[in-house]
Amino acid sequence: QTCQVKATHLSGVAYSEYTSEDNANSMVILAETVDGFYSVASTLADAYGYIIVGGIVLPVMAAFLFMLCLRFFARLIVYLLLLLLVVFMLAITVLCYIKSGMDIGGVTASSLLDKASQNITLTNPTLESLTSVEEGNQWIWTLAFVVMLLLTFLTLLAVITARKKIKICIAIVAESTKVFVSMPSLMISPTWAVLAQALVSVWAIAGVALLLTTKPETYVGALDAIPEAGSGHYVIADGLERMRQLQKDEVTTGLAAFHLFGYLWLTQFVGAVAWTAMSGAVCHWYFFRNDPREATRVPILRSLYRVLRYHIGSMAFGSLIIAFIQFCQCVLAYVERHTSRGNSFALKLAFKCCQLCLYCLEKTIKFITYYGFVFVALRGDNFCSACYMTFKFIVSNPVQVSMNSLVTRLLTLSTIFTIPVGCAIGTYVYIDRQTSIVDAIYPAAAAFLLGAFVTQACMGVFECVVTTVFVCCFRDASLYNGKYMSAAMRKAFGIDATPDAGGEPQEGGDAPQEGYTQKV
Repeated sequence: QTCQVKATHLSGVAYSEYTSEDNANSMVILAETVDGFYSVASTLADAYGYIIVGGIVLPVMAAFLFMLCLRFFARLIVYLLLLLLVVFMLAITVLCYIKSGMDIGGVTASSLLDKASQNITLTNPTLESLTSVEEGNQWIWTLAFVVMLLLTFLTLLAVITARKKIKICIAIVAESTKVFVSMPSLMISPTWAVLAQALVSVWAIAGVALLLTTKPETYVGALDAIPEAGSGHYVIADGLERMRQLQKDEVTTGLAAFHLFGYLWLTQFVGAVAWTAMSGAVCHWYFFRNDPREATRVPILRSLYRVLRYHIGSMAFGSLIIAFIQFCQCVLAYVERHTSRGNSFALKLAFKCCQLCLYCLEKTIKFITYYGFVFVALRGDNFCSACYMTFKFIVSNPVQVSMNSLVTRLLTLSTIFTIPVGCAIGTYVYIDRQTSIVDAIYPAAAAFLLGAFVTQACMGVFECVVTTVFVCCFRDASLYNGKYMSAAMRKAFGIDATPDAGGEPQEGGDAPQEGYTQKV
């Protein structure tokens, strides 16, 4: 018996997707990442209303309530913050002493921790983390202990000896809160500045995108078109030829640097205009609040009009100086990034020292510049004259200027740490309990970030008001014997004379008027 087998041959090509294990894992990670971003974006879109309330409305209301509390409890709040500052500095000093391993008069880290453990329950891991120091790093903690001990002693000495200055500072803070009662729109006045800076940022991002996507041949075409567009092309021919010799990366880097400087300048310019406009409105309030002839319904807009009409050059020059220092910082960071790889520790240390010097220089110049903007709004001076008046003012009142700056920073830090956290917690609790939105942590985080930004803007307004009232009070006391001060301010300054009724300050005779000169 035979068996027959039938076979069929099929011709063709079979394709199969080739994926390695690494590629498969990468695709899974990418898919999970995209899904995570989509989930977060969907949650934020569903909760955008709660984010606006928790990140914008509540911080503004909380900042306004904080101003009202300062009006009635400024003394308590300021002294409490100063006490917390001293306690915090003492704690840091003790921590540095423990980490340094020093033994002064038989007092060591072990003895301090033993005494602390009698009142506070400390676990062994906590004790080990407090006392553990890497080998060779104890000298750093020793140096930090000496520096912190000196700073703590100076701070405590300043708080004790400058009681009168603190009293004046408290009166200035309380007086500044009255501005928000008379001009509540001042709290939301930075809105236009924030929007303007946002537009500048969008312009900067778009410019960077265009620079990064520009083709090399476009430079050649643009350089060839420049001489044909102007009648004086022979003047710039040499410069164009030098640009043609540059490589694409060099041209892009140069244009990006120019673009960065323009962005920094515009950002600082918007901030300068906003600061001076608010300062001018506060100056008008201080000197003419009791004069119905000088009353205005839109003091901030009138002040902004004066700035844009009369002081635009001072704003541009002051912001140019700050932007130049910031640009130098960026250039130094760029140079460090491209030269410090694999170089010696000394070179890296030199770069860090230069960065620290530029940082201190920026803060100093910004401090003097913004005080100068107050004098521009107060007296109508140009920028250089205003900076000269600022220098005279700081030299005449160094302790008061330092105390006002310290108290203002403490008040700002206290609100920046408390208001956004409180708004984020409130947003999380409400969304988690009252809505069906899943993952309430994402809207709460967005509310926290937005609330921190809004709180910073509100406290920037507060700092401007305090600085302006501070300058106005001291000029009022020196020129007019406190004629325009409230009773509480005259008491703080030790002025017993009864002020005259409102009106415009006059010195009599043909002498130039000194006080507030920016009449609407």
